[in-house]
Amino acid sequence: MAQPTRSFKVKQELTGSAIYRPWNQWAPEDYVIGVYTNKSIDKFGKNNYKLKIIESNIDIEEGKVLGLNSCGGIDNALSELAFGETIQVTYKGMIKLTDGKFKGKDCHTCDIAIMEMEGQSSEVDL
Repeated sequence: MAQPTRSFKVKQELTGSAIYRPWNQWAPEDYVIGVYTNKSIDKFGKNNYKLKIIESNIDIEEGKVLGLNSCGGIDNALSELAFGETIQVTYKGMIKLTDGKFKGKDCHTCDIAIMEMEGQSSEVDL
């Protein structure tokens, strides 16, 4: 008896290689726009966020997957974000923390925004 034929497409990639660019290789206003596809834990126990690149002003080709290392701003912004959202991550540089557990330490900062194509709109503007 012949096996039925089935057609599937990838819904979400859970594994695969990614390009990594340490934060110290970013300059202020470097940015990437991409689809948030996955999150994993690195060998240090920290989050790594995967973006399938749509556009950037750094040397990463469209369609490649970029792994973003954990930093406070990204961890906070992406903690509740659903896979499949298109986001822009813009590197803002280093700041010295003024309070909290890491007071006095330098940290990398980024602006993160959920994006949509011009001409499209969500049902609710936030």
